[in-house]
Amino acid sequence: MLICPSFFDGRLDGIGRVSGAFHRAMSRMQGRAPFVMSSNDAPGSCAPTAGRCFGRKYPQMLLGSLALPATIGRAGALPVMCTHLGLSPVARLAALRWGRPYAVFIHGVEAWRRLPRRSRWGLAGADRLLFNSEFTRHGFLRFNPWAVGIPAQVVPLGLTLEVPAGAAPLTDVRPPGFRVLIVGRMTKAEYYENFRDATDLYKGFKQLILAMGELARHVPEAQLWMAGDGDARRDLEQWLAGRPEEPLVSFLGRVSDARLDQLYREADVFALPSEGEGFGLVFVEAMAHGLPCVCVRAGAAPEVVLDGETGLVARPRDVADVADKLYVLAKNPGLRARLGRSARQRYETLYTAGAFENRIIDALGRVRAGD
Repeated sequence: MLICPSFFDGRLDGIGRVSGAFHRAMSRMQGRAPFVMSSNDAPGSCAPTAGRCFGRKYPQMLLGSLALPATIGRAGALPVMCTHLGLSPVARLAALRWGRPYAVFIHGVEAWRRLPRRSRWGLAGADRLLFNSEFTRHGFLRFNPWAVGIPAQVVPLGLTLEVPAGAAPLTDVRPPGFRVLIVGRMTKAEYYENFRDATDLYKGFKQLILAMGELARHVPEAQLWMAGDGDARRDLEQWLAGRPEEPLVSFLGRVSDARLDQLYREADVFALPSEGEGFGLVFVEAMAHGLPCVCVRAGAAPEVVLDGETGLVARPRDVADVADKLYVLAKNPGLRARLGRSARQRYETLYTAGAFENRIIDALGRVRAGD
């Protein structure tokens, strides 16, 4: 059984895509698809034989885990898998009913706090906790030391769709210039811990804009493309209005997958000075497209971006240092190319869909074996 927030809506969000990877891995392990319980998808959006959807009615999902036919619990030998800690009580009830082990995958920001009693109960019985990064694991245990005795395993993410080798930057056809791309949600819920104003988001949009202003003094052709949307976008646009950096910045909003692929191919550098990435899958997307990355030494970003090998790592909340890293890349196309090639190689080695699914299979195998 696979328990997840969303699955049948196309899995467009990050957790949904991770759930899809678990579904494929579990299907490979047992030769048939697992039964899916989705908390957020609308009832009726899945076939009865494939799973059940609860339309955000959590109490009904809890009861539903007890009312499912016993044949589902006997359908295979795999552990019950839950891809969000908020649904861990459902997983524990299902596992108790069928005498199965269960595991919970933990992603990031939702775990970096003292969890409510309901979630603590759901996690306390888990046979294994899976984390997307060492940073997420340490952050979780910092606020929840009671869980230190639960077996844990870091399972780094990977892309759920392969990026072909031909998707490298369009170095031979694009016009002159230096294009920096950032991709991320612009939401008011994502302030820094000690935010200074409503534009100061942990993704680092404001810091990157200021760094672009510093860079433009020496690289006047520099441009910043900002892909993403959210309820904080207007705050950012109002803050930027009339500032000297305004002509350098293009707000692109939410873009299609095809458009995002094009942006990765047309950009020179990907930059995300975020301080709170639980993993940072957008870095992997950029690396798959052969782009060097600029990040800061905070969150899980340095686990993904290797300083001097696949990108450059700056000091957090240091606008001048981010600008310096961008300047080095702007003035050294050979360095950009070398870092981009290494980034693509790192993606092919560690972060493909197949590599991610193999890590999932290893983790679930350990749970099943009681390791």
